[in-house]
Amino acid sequence: MFSTFVYAMGFILVASSLLALRLPTRDRVFSLSLLRSLVALPFLTGQYIYLAYHLTTESAAPVLLFEAQFSILWGWMAYRIVKAMDSKDREPYVFCLAEFIAGMGCFACLWLLTDTGPSRASTDTSLIMGNNSYAYLFSFLALISMLTMAWRLEVFWRNLEPMRRWEHKLLVVACYLICCALIWACSYRLTYLQLVDDHFALLASLLALGWGMTAYAVGRHRLLNRKLFISRKIVYASVAPFILAVYLTGLGLVVLISQMLGWSIHTVVFMFLGAVGCVAAGLYWCSGQLRKKVHYFISTHFYVNKYEYRDEWLALSSALRGATSEADIIRALSQVLAECLYVSKVVIWLERAGGCYTSVRSGDGNPAPEAEFQPHENDPLIEYVRENGTFYLGERGYGERWEELAAIHGAMLRKAGVVLITPIVAGDHVLGLIGIGEENTGGKFGLDDFDLLSAIGAQTASALLAARRADELIRLKEKQAFDTLSAFVLHDVKNAASMLSLVRTNAAEHIHDPEFQEDMLDAIDNALKRMGKVQEHLATFKGDIRPVCEEVELCSFMGDVVEELLKKLTGLRVTLVCTPSVSVALDKGIFSVVLENLLLNSLQAGGDGTEVVIEVSQTHEQELHVVLTDDGPGIAEGLLPERLFDPFQSTRGSGSGIGLWQARELLSAMGGTIRAENSNPGARFFISLPKRYANL
Repeated sequence: MFSTFVYAMGFILVASSLLALRLPTRDRVFSLSLLRSLVALPFLTGQYIYLAYHLTTESAAPVLLFEAQFSILWGWMAYRIVKAMDSKDREPYVFCLAEFIAGMGCFACLWLLTDTGPSRASTDTSLIMGNNSYAYLFSFLALISMLTMAWRLEVFWRNLEPMRRWEHKLLVVACYLICCALIWACSYRLTYLQLVDDHFALLASLLALGWGMTAYAVGRHRLLNRKLFISRKIVYASVAPFILAVYLTGLGLVVLISQMLGWSIHTVVFMFLGAVGCVAAGLYWCSGQLRKKVHYFISTHFYVNKYEYRDEWLALSSALRGATSEADIIRALSQVLAECLYVSKVVIWLERAGGCYTSVRSGDGNPAPEAEFQPHENDPLIEYVRENGTFYLGERGYGERWEELAAIHGAMLRKAGVVLITPIVAGDHVLGLIGIGEENTGGKFGLDDFDLLSAIGAQTASALLAARRADELIRLKEKQAFDTLSAFVLHDVKNAASMLSLVRTNAAEHIHDPEFQEDMLDAIDNALKRMGKVQEHLATFKGDIRPVCEEVELCSFMGDVVEELLKKLTGLRVTLVCTPSVSVALDKGIFSVVLENLLLNSLQAGGDGTEVVIEVSQTHEQELHVVLTDDGPGIAEGLLPERLFDPFQSTRGSGSGIGLWQARELLSAMGGTIRAENSNPGARFFISLPKRYANL
């Protein structure tokens, strides 16, 4: 069974060389050879372990065959490691076929030299091999291949650019270790014509070490030239189960091997190992710092970039989606930075009045304890981060300007727990600063960190700028509304004050004149009415409208109101079309104001001679309609259908835009509605009133 398995693995190893025929460039072919070596080494190591404890003539044949086939692969990889660096052309097909033919030739040699295999030595710890046996031939082939590999490695290392040597140094050392181990073993066999079981145990240990170093170098520096797009979240979630599985598998192998070899290991040892595993698992699950270090190691050793920029950008975008104020934005920024960076200290400074930058809490936007460091907009540090993107205290050698700033601000920043400053900048204006503490892992910040903070800072700057513009717009609208309301109120107050002032001026001379006294009383009544009107307007603005409704015969009431209004609205002609005996629950005073505003609006829009038709109808038992139609110029299309009833909307330069808005608010207080449209010519207003008010 063992021999069959090894022969099958040897055939697969040789046949896999044909995959190189489909690869377009030499570097891809080298990557394939390196991958095949990484797969073959563990199998060869396992075979050596088997021979160390079961060294027989039958078991040695397949192992030495696999060793020879591996050495052929190793030799061709030695040829390709230099070619892959010098050329990107396609490897000639003949070389790929030559590797396959050489590997298959080993099978032929083993078949032809079956009767010349090694024989058992008298010591039972070694096999004697002849100088015309397949063992001698395979050992010689392996020796030549390993020497070739050592020579080509030296050429490869000498031709490497100094800046790239750090990427390949571990791989080169691992390859030399494997070469030296096999060169020693093959030299011993060829010299003493012996296969020794202890040698195979040593070879297995050395090859296992070499395989580990090679695998780490390939994964750490991505030497296979392939990008595997596997989500970090999947890898993070798999770390603990993988480590636990390896631990349990290793524990099981220890037990199995001890039983096979007859070792006596007390139960306490296994219980101790089990307890150690449980403690290690508990520490991993309970220690956030340990998990962060594991995540950091994975991100920096097995990924092209330290961060998933797309995920962090989407996380910040999602967090900013509901942020409407600076405090919300700072809270979202702090949350994202705390989750994606491997740090426990994040400080944010925002620009305040006077050009001073003050640190804020992430929760409420209030000053934070780090407020001792408050740079000003004229501070050289602000100019430095605006030009360079970051100010990092972790390393030296950034120039004289950096040295000066480090001398000025270094102690204060370190007191605040900050070693890295990056700006929140919009255009050329620095809206704030992001301060980052030391990495929990003890590592140094690099380009990945700077790029991530730059992207997050730019995104935060846009959100802060939008929030500030929205606040400024709201304040501007409030001021505009206040100015308009003030002008409106002051107009009525000024008119009333002017009339009272005129009366006061003439009172000294005409106080005893009965006619003057009558005019004075009329003037005072008029002023009081104006004051009352202002009070009504202000009550409407406050929303403090409490109608006192009563049953009213609408046609009779509206006739009286229209007749009274026409005494003041000279130049307006009104026709009332009303069904007799229509009762409705309403507040007389409020409805009178509504009619006054609508009729005054028609007169101001159409001028003297404007005609208004008022129609009252009952659509069903619960609702009445009042329709006012005039023959004026109509309503601007831009104000229809709803904008007309917004406050301060008027197409007349002298208009305040209050009347129609007030009419809608007053009708709404009584449960009614109003809408408008153009009637060509003129305008038409539809009023709906409930026949019975809900609170009556």
